[in-house]
Amino acid sequence: MMSLLLKAQSLQHKRMEALRTYAADIEDIDRRRHELDLASTRAWMKVIRAGWATSDLVSFGLKAPRKPRSTPSASAGHDHAEPTSPVVDPPDRETDSDG
Repeated sequence: MMSLLLKAQSLQHKRMEALRTYAADIEDIDRRRHELDLASTRAWMKVIRAGWATSDLVSFGLKAPRKPRSTPSASAGHDHAEPTSPVVDPPDRETDSDG
């Protein structure tokens, strides 16, 4: 009977350790995903600030990055401006493109 209990405890220990590892991995993946979303938005905004119209970029087959998930530190003090707001261009902007 004791051997059975030890086996069950060992199995339970392995299962709990696997669950702890999984939870830590998911947390790390979420953090990395957030960092990649921010990097993608920054790269997109550099292209926009360089003078490209969103419609031109989309016509090239590029997609605007999805909005990064909010974090308390990222949204503090920036409630009035969203990252996508400078992307809107006046209709006559397209005539100035090189493309």
